[in-house]
Amino acid sequence: MSDFKLELKKIYNKKYKNSISSINFLKLRNNYLDKILNLNSKENLFDKKKNIKNNYFKNLKKNDTENKIIHIYNCFKFKKTNTLFIHFYKKFNYNLKLKKNYQKKNSKEVDLYIYVLFGNILIKQKKIDNLQKLNAICKINDIIMINFNKRTHGFFVNLIKINIKFEKKLKIYYAKKIISNFS
Repeated sequence: MSDFKLELKKIYNKKYKNSISSINFLKLRNNYLDKILNLNSKENLFDKKKNIKNNYFKNLKKNDTENKIIHIYNCFKFKKTNTLFIHFYKKFNYNLKLKKNYQKKNSKEVDLYIYVLFGNILIKQKKIDNLQKLNAICKINDIIMINFNKRTHGFFVNLIKINIKFEKKLKIYYAKKIISNFS
């Protein structure tokens, strides 16, 4: 694991408390996001490797949170799914993790695919402010950068790219807004 990933993992494990990122760290983060953006998505359709995609979904046990987020992603327009998503959004913002089952005390964290779907749903939400979306998407993209592996997670690179592009778009928007306020 590279020094950047180790540093990012330390910051994430501290839940971003007392962490000040240097300019060099931010450049490395931006470069890593660009590497993911530049991945060839045609290569990730698994023409030869359909077995990996099928095995991945077989190993992904459908627990409460995973089922609900996949359901929200498929049925986004309904009001009930929006309120359920807001519930998960609040839990994510508080813990910086989504658990597989919130009824059990020692439940494990959901899979990376669920975080990517969660980010995609978050982008479409109208009840959440853009600055709050940016904060959550940055944290989701950090989780993606820590856990991303081309071989096992390559088939949903297009969904990851949506999250990264949204983060970059909002960062540019707010950077321009700050610059215009100072000039």
